[in-house]
Amino acid sequence: MVEKKKNKLSKREALRICRDLWQWLYRHPMRLKCDWPQWEELRVKYPILTVEDCPMCAWVEQQYGREASCTSNKERKAASKAKRDERVDRCPMVSFWPTGCNTGGSPFDEWCNERDKAKNAKLIYQAAERILLKEMKK
Repeated sequence: MVEKKKNKLSKREALRICRDLWQWLYRHPMRLKCDWPQWEELRVKYPILTVEDCPMCAWVEQQYGREASCTSNKERKAASKAKRDERVDRCPMVSFWPTGCNTGGSPFDEWCNERDKAKNAKLIYQAAERILLKEMKK
């Protein structure tokens, strides 16, 4: 039996997935991340992706290990704005949320807390699109 090779998630692909997910959430503001129809297909192609996770966090984990990912911090939601988590620097979207996606007031935090979900989803997908375009020029 031949073992199927698992695909590595590239930075560009992680950004594309992030953009597409958040664009869908912008168009469907009453839905949750886990409702996105593409998850099933993408998890087969990239097993490192989970519904609860972010494509950016998955890419960081794949590149640097679980401890390097923001998702490894169980108390990430309680992180202080004043204390910067070095793991944030590895996120391809660090320019969009320099103190981290889970810090109070970030578009992701606002979306999670049911505050203007469409507006915040749009901000995230547009940021992913801008960063992806920059990445493609390299």
